[in-house]
Parts: sequence; C-alpha cells; structure tokens
Amino acid sequence: MDLDETLETLERLPDLPYTRFAPGHGPAYGASAEIEQICAANQARLEEVREQVHAALEEPRETSALIQLVADHFGLHLATAPAYFLTRTTILATLSSLERAGEVIIVMEENRLLWRWNS
Repeated sequence: MDLDETLETLERLPDLPYTRFAPGHGPAYGASAEIEQICAANQARLEEVREQVHAALEEPRETSALIQLVADHFGLHLATAPAYFLTRTTILATLSSLERAGEVIIVMEENRLLWRWNS
C-alpha cells in the first residue's frame, strides 16, 4: 500500500463519472454525497494514523511497537495474524510516506531496525 497514492485516490474518487462505487471490502456506495463522506472518513483516519505514528517516534521505535501503539489508540484488538498483518501494512505504508517526506529515518541499533524522527 502506498499511503500517499491512497490519499490522492480518495481525493479524486468522488469526482469520477460513476453512479456506484464498490470497494474491495464492505458495501457499494452511491456517487456524490455518499462516496464523498466515505472518502473523507477514510482520509481522516489515514491522516490520524500518520499523526499517531509520527508522534510515537519521539523516541526510536521498532515497527511492532508502533503497531501496538496505533492499535491501542484506535481501540483495536488484533486477535488474529491477518488482522495484525493488515494493520502492519498500514503502519509500514505510513512509515514509507513519512520517510519519503524526510520526516523519519531508519536507524540500526543493537541488531534492531528502529524508526525515529529525522532531526
């Protein structure tokens, strides 16, 4: 997943010339106000994930710690491997976006890969 491309797609989606939208998960949505609301909600959630990840990097952290912090923030209970892996995908996409923007970097410390602010 590419967070930046996803956000761009969510921005453009309501303006596409279709009457119904069928995402990969969940029900189909009607054009206009219905799809605008769904896209806006998804954009807001992804931006909140980005904010949570960035804030968590006040100190260097491993990816697994970031997954736990974000899941806890949103009240998620990751009880299965697929749920964990889907959440990890979103966190890694967020980290990639922040890294491309120059906001975070990877450091290797004691045989661990850590993410931290690029200060």
